[in-house]
Amino acid sequence: MSMIHTPKVTHLPAIYLSTYPPTLFVLTLITHGRSVLLMNTPEIVPTADNVRTVMALCEPRHIEEGLSWYREALALAAELDPINPSQAVGVLAALSPLTSWPLNVRRAREVYATGTTGGLPANVAKAERIFRGETATDVLGGAKVTAFYANIMGDDSKVTIDRHAIDVACGRPMTDAERAIAIRGKAGYNRLADIYREVAVEFGYTASQTQAIVWVWWRENRALANHGRVTK
Repeated sequence: MSMIHTPKVTHLPAIYLSTYPPTLFVLTLITHGRSVLLMNTPEIVPTADNVRTVMALCEPRHIEEGLSWYREALALAAELDPINPSQAVGVLAALSPLTSWPLNVRRAREVYATGTTGGLPANVAKAERIFRGETATDVLGGAKVTAFYANIMGDDSKVTIDRHAIDVACGRPMTDAERAIAIRGKAGYNRLADIYREVAVEFGYTASQTQAIVWVWWRENRALANHGRVTK
């Protein structure tokens, strides 16, 4: 992959995608005020077959853990905030982007212990607002974060498409730049969610359960070094 650095720009979005030619994607990332063009990146196509492959590899223990994952996350939220668990779910969801689950949990505990925590400033600010009493659904934004909140709360109508869900659908661990190509905005997110819905019907689970099951297997076999396990 070749990289071309261009002068400082401020008028471009954080991520800009174009097709140039139809089978070659040009990804522009804006980092610290500078644009970085990532060229010669082959097209990346998520497929239901890749999700089916991982589902077929799952052992009963992966399935059991996946089926209980969101229930256990809600139980954790109830432990943090017995009076208003939905508030704790909101804090967890706000702090979740680009964060491993063990670190996500630790930072949520810190918010409940001290009122704040470390992490991306915008996400911390949202967690603090929810902790101070604002309604989580009024504060949270973004398809992945709102789906994560909904799934923990027991709403299976949405699908959490995080970095591992993208990787599973694409068949391999990928870089953040490659994931940006795979998901391609709201339409890309919805396409990935529909892939999980399709596979879920075939295996007899909900889409959120299917996502959690393959997440458990993928974490153990492909991404444990970066996604760890929760410790008290």
